[in-house]
Amino acid sequence: VVKGAAEDKSESPSRQTPPGSFPVHLVRVKGSPLGWNLDLLDDKAGFICDVASSKTSVLQVYNTSTPDEKQVKPGDYLREVNGEREMVKMTGILQDDSIRELNVVVQRPHVFAHTVEKGKGKSLGLELRFGPRTSSILIAAIVEGGAVHAAGLDIR
Repeated sequence: VVKGAAEDKSESPSRQTPPGSFPVHLVRVKGSPLGWNLDLLDDKAGFICDVASSKTSVLQVYNTSTPDEKQVKPGDYLREVNGEREMVKMTGILQDDSIRELNVVVQRPHVFAHTVEKGKGKSLGLELRFGPRTSSILIAAIVEGGAVHAAGLDIR
């Protein structure tokens, strides 16, 4: 059983969901996988690399029962699990099969393109993180004096 969760309008400002986010209520079924591949490089959000096509996964059951704009998709971010926003705590909850109900907050990515003129002998000035089995690169920091910093890009 999986259903979309209604937004709680009584949230305090510090607990409001980020822009482009929506709540998802998942109920685990014994023996069924959650159905996503998470990249956990960032300590603020899990990157959803893949959504399993298995019709019995908890996430696929949810996605087939909800409108497209509320479906969880590859490229989305997992921002909160059962009220927790720290990645270590969220991971612990997700790995605990005894927790049947998962109230998660999913955020759509903000995608943009920008050309940066690097210049000869100049570094882009990016501190990057990546994992052995991931399909993403995390921009951990923008280094002062690099081409990206000089371009004035606001990347978070």
